[in-house]
Amino acid sequence: VEERNLFSVAYKNTVGSRRSCWRILNTEQRKAMQKHSDLDKIPLLERYKEDIEIELTELCYEVLDVLDDHLLPYARTSESKVFYYKLKGDYFRYLSEVKKNPGQRKEAAEGALDGYREASELGSRTLAPTDPIRLGLALNFAVFYHEILESPERLTKISLPFTLWSLEPTLFHK
Repeated sequence: VEERNLFSVAYKNTVGSRRSCWRILNTEQRKAMQKHSDLDKIPLLERYKEDIEIELTELCYEVLDVLDDHLLPYARTSESKVFYYKLKGDYFRYLSEVKKNPGQRKEAAEGALDGYREASELGSRTLAPTDPIRLGLALNFAVFYHEILESPERLTKISLPFTLWSLEPTLFHK
């Protein structure tokens, strides 16, 4: 468990800083375009975003390769498998956030959906509704539906059981 968490945190910090930087640059670029001011900054911001996208893409595929080649095939517990499939969904989601090419964005979104679905199906059969990994999965899956697929109706279906549980935990104890 400790090794799994160290792996996750190491990449999360590395990728997280780049995602944050990309978002800031994207916001600044949009502001400049809307105001029609600082138009000379737009190409520079675009170049920086492209550089960060390249770094982010390399890091995400590195994680996805480690998951597919070294972690998922050797995961022994359902908890580990759910955790790794959730990570797979997360890193494909990160790719879909920054891809401009519609085909690449769609491919990354499909990878994220596959990872989250696999984790969700296994987690719902093997983990308690209160398990932190299952709760984290539900949150990240909901973020995926909201931010990437822009599907609030599906978001409700994912989050409703967890909302009900938080309001009335006795509904889920038999």
